[in-house]
Amino acid sequence: MMFWLAQSGPLDFYRVQGMETGMPHQLMSGNLPWFSGDKVAQGLLAGLCLLVLAWVLSLDLKRTAARRGLSARSVSRLRLLILVGFFVAWEAALSLPGLRADGVYLPDPRAFWKANPQHHDRIMDTGTGIAGVDRPPQIGIFDQEHVGPKPPGVFRIAFMGDSQVISSGRSVYAGKWTYPKVLETSLHKLGLGGPDGQPVQVINAGMSGHSSWQGLMLLRSEVLPLEPDLVVLAFGYHDSNRSLSRDREVLTDDPLTWRVRTLMYRSRLCLLLRTVILRAQAFRNDRTPPERLQPRVSPQEFAQNLRTFADLGRRRSFRVVFLLEPFAEASTSLHSAQHRLALQEVARDLGVEVLDVHAAFERLPPDLKTTLFDDRIHLTTKGHARMAAVVLEGLVEAGILNPGGQGPTNRQ
Repeated sequence: MMFWLAQSGPLDFYRVQGMETGMPHQLMSGNLPWFSGDKVAQGLLAGLCLLVLAWVLSLDLKRTAARRGLSARSVSRLRLLILVGFFVAWEAALSLPGLRADGVYLPDPRAFWKANPQHHDRIMDTGTGIAGVDRPPQIGIFDQEHVGPKPPGVFRIAFMGDSQVISSGRSVYAGKWTYPKVLETSLHKLGLGGPDGQPVQVINAGMSGHSSWQGLMLLRSEVLPLEPDLVVLAFGYHDSNRSLSRDREVLTDDPLTWRVRTLMYRSRLCLLLRTVILRAQAFRNDRTPPERLQPRVSPQEFAQNLRTFADLGRRRSFRVVFLLEPFAEASTSLHSAQHRLALQEVARDLGVEVLDVHAAFERLPPDLKTTLFDDRIHLTTKGHARMAAVVLEGLVEAGILNPGGQGPTNRQ
């Protein structure tokens, strides 16, 4: 049944696009139910042991049936009971503390992965260089500072995008050092507020490896309940990454599909089989000729996704701003050039403000720009600070932020 679902075209419950973009950290976290391969091996070993036990019981049943003269119908029922018991016992074994996984991300029926509410990392403030959250998350994003109901008179900004929004160095989530949170701190220090001088809360809803299509799913399921007044979208890099199939062929906002996925993802046995299938697929994809690959989200689909974001903003009373991400190398910039052009065209058509951080970073001296990146796309803490300054300047110029703020808001 599960293997049929894994190859059922539109109802492809297992294939995850991040697996097809050459991102090993996602292979070990966001796209899989376990953080490391040893959990998978242990889960399969537990299944093998239970299978041997079921086989022994089946042989014993055959001898018992001959000795006691059981009918064929009774034997069939007992064999079915053994088979059901095998799967129930395997499911129970996978829930034991030794086999239970606690990864950074969890499989998600809509976006395919999001932040794991049960994952506990230490804060970067400890000096370990490993950042995380200081309390159990309440929703599937890393930043839990403002996840409750929006206080009256507060202007909320949500930043959405990929790992550049949340990561730095070895930190999956760099907490207060990420540019959205640096921006929030700067607003309080400078006395800047929202369009009408309201106090501002900034929510970092970035997610490693997410495309704009996944961002739409995450917006609907996790971000809209937070009642943002402004959503800053920093997508494009992963949209342009190449894969065997497009996001829309795998990810869907069809209610029936994600409800079935939700039920399946509650089963640890299903997640174990999902892991095995994904790894087999990744092994196959590594050997796929480049000419068979295509963008996860084509420039045309990317433009449509951005229009959908803007349409949701009009219907749900929040403003949308596009952000063009900077990159350390010209080759990376060229890789997503068509998607940048598509974004700018949509922005012109809809009158959406664009924060062109890409152009601002390109104007920097090369030796300075080098200090702002850990690799091709991820920012250092210095890079996040520079990014926050550029974003702040752009939001002030757009009239979204202005003097007259009421000071720091009550933090939850």
